[in-house]
Amino acid sequence: MTATTPRLALRAAACVVVAAALTIAAAPVAAAKPRPAPDRTPPTTPTDLRITAVTHTSVSLAWNPSTDNSSTFWYIVWAPGLPGVIPVDHPQTTVTATGLEPGQAYEFRVQAWDAAYNSSAESNHVTATTIADTTSPSVPGDLTVLSVDQSKVLLRFTRGVDSLGDTTHRVLVDGVASPNVYSLLTPGIFPRPAQEEAWVRQLNPGGTYSIAVQAVDESGNASAASAAVTVTTAPSDDVTAPPTPVLLRADSVGTSSCPEEISAAWTAVTDVMEYEFRINGVIAEVLGNTETITYAEVSTGAYTATVVAVDRAGNASPPSNAITFNVSGGC
Repeated sequence: MTATTPRLALRAAACVVVAAALTIAAAPVAAAKPRPAPDRTPPTTPTDLRITAVTHTSVSLAWNPSTDNSSTFWYIVWAPGLPGVIPVDHPQTTVTATGLEPGQAYEFRVQAWDAAYNSSAESNHVTATTIADTTSPSVPGDLTVLSVDQSKVLLRFTRGVDSLGDTTHRVLVDGVASPNVYSLLTPGIFPRPAQEEAWVRQLNPGGTYSIAVQAVDESGNASAASAAVTVTTAPSDDVTAPPTPVLLRADSVGTSSCPEEISAAWTAVTDVMEYEFRINGVIAEVLGNTETITYAEVSTGAYTATVVAVDRAGNASPPSNAITFNVSGGC
């Protein structure tokens, strides 16, 4: 017998592999399964959208169900003025929209959507008006004077509260709401603390004043005034106001969160102890510097910034030039 060389053995193995491959190639190929047709059929339109309950801040709704060729679909409920849509999983056909404004009209509608993102037509529209808020907040209490100087008074009081939302506070000086109040509340903190401290600024030196506090709710209802306190500022011979600063810039630089960051800068002036940076006329910050990044409870819209220079005796410059800035988002 003739011995097989390694080279001949390798050729024989290669022939076997080629023959197997040809056999496989010659075998009939199984037909590929066809892909299912995409779902392009929308759910049927929800019908008979109706209002089932209304409060100061909510609207409850119900509707007749949709059907779909798949078992996976849902509803979205929305109205202009809402921050977004309200998703509702099938088979539920009721929802309550919350966080609404009292005394406001909302036009609701509902649509059905399936897993392939086919949408039905909108249902009938229904308009619901939330109950108006006509109830005043509670009266602020425990008004106390913490500090008095030539032109300023520091107050502390227990805040008035409202059952439907937040309150702000007016400080009444001799019965008139002062535009020169600087609250020491930290912006964007909710719920608010029970007590608040605030400076009443730009009082005349050597003057005697009757001061009270009033709470105002989000619908504009005002409480009665608190019990008043009487204060007398220290005298001063300085009656000369400092020069008017020039506002160089003011802009929203935050992340559309609450509170929003507002950046501003202005020119320095002589005979000044501090500057009042104001947004829409309200003091947002009091500081000795000529630039700031302040935090303010502002929402989407346009706002006007100004700055006022104030000396130690409380003499105030006229407001600076105004700069308008826009906020997107915020509180």
